[in-house]
Amino acid sequence: MSRPGTSSVMFHTVGVPDRRWAWNFLTVPWQLFDAQLGALRRFGYRAVFLREYMDIALAGRLEQERVVSLTFDDGYLDNWVFAAPLLKKHGFCGTIFVSTDFVDPAVKPRPQFDPTRPESARLPSAGFLSWSEMRALEQSGVMEIQSHGITHTWYPSGPKIVDFRHPGDTYYWMDWNACPEDKWGYLKLKSDPGVWGEPVYEHAKSMDGPVFRPDERVGRALREVVASMGRSFFDGPDWRRDLHGMADEMMKAWKQTSVETHDEFMLRVHGELADSKAVLEDNLHKKIDFFCWPGGGYTEEVFDAASGYYVGTTVGSRERLRPAALDENGCFRFSRVGPPGVEGRIGFRYLGPWLLPLFLEEVRGGSRLARLFRGGGKLTVENWEKMKIAMLGRVRDESCHE
Repeated sequence: MSRPGTSSVMFHTVGVPDRRWAWNFLTVPWQLFDAQLGALRRFGYRAVFLREYMDIALAGRLEQERVVSLTFDDGYLDNWVFAAPLLKKHGFCGTIFVSTDFVDPAVKPRPQFDPTRPESARLPSAGFLSWSEMRALEQSGVMEIQSHGITHTWYPSGPKIVDFRHPGDTYYWMDWNACPEDKWGYLKLKSDPGVWGEPVYEHAKSMDGPVFRPDERVGRALREVVASMGRSFFDGPDWRRDLHGMADEMMKAWKQTSVETHDEFMLRVHGELADSKAVLEDNLHKKIDFFCWPGGGYTEEVFDAASGYYVGTTVGSRERLRPAALDENGCFRFSRVGPPGVEGRIGFRYLGPWLLPLFLEEVRGGSRLARLFRGGGKLTVENWEKMKIAMLGRVRDESCHE
């Protein structure tokens, strides 16, 4: 017997992929997004904000109604520049989950893409939303803002060293933690030699467990060693082994480490949940009712804590099969799917626009095949072919919407 699945799609950035960014696979090219919205409209879908999505799901109508919740994580600037004008063009709306540490201090809204003028796609779009842009989005009725916490970061979770800062590394979160006031500008993609040699400890998402506090003297000493030798230090094949050896000796001699207590951890979690809501409400003059877990990270206790602040929350990928429903605390929990894509030899790529509504038809109805692939993480080329065969019949069924 099938169960209702989800009718919520998770995006991050929409615009022009930047090859310099380690997470550029999160960017759906604006041309594809435009075509995806057109395909959804031809299939008879209408987009709704989260409150209406929740009402439809709780009424048991999710499988029958062609509604879609389009969500955008993190609060990227291109949600304003590209996503909002394209949503407006197709008569759709969306929800942006914003992490307040990343809000850009820009005072005036920046220029937006004009779908009637493709040359405007060259507008700057790297970065994060400002308060003025978020207020304009809310007033437009095209996009609503909800909470994605404050920090959206990772913290050291144990004493094991897994790497060291080095030229071209992508441990952005360590820069965020060192200088939280500069997080909004990290997409400038600069490389800072001052951090080279710093140990990268095993780490976890910000709300996924207690923080391990390493002895800061180890990092300071290793940075000094690397600074004295310059960039050429990393030209040798054994630089990681050499740094590990030095770090091991220091850690044996210096043992000033600590771990966040459970009470400290939960106090920090409640701060993320409550303060992000308060900051958004104060700046946007609206009620914030929904929360999206940064990186999908939480413990069961943290998951339950959110019900004290929010009407509804997303669920992480490990619970992607959880049906949209109220939990035992009366909080609405719902899963999401990403736009269809495949992992191949040339990396991750998104698939053609008509596949989004087809895939949504499967997961919305909770079919066995859709649940199988939703439970298995990213689609591969091989298992996508199997799913495509299962969905081909829908192309003929829906041809009247073309």
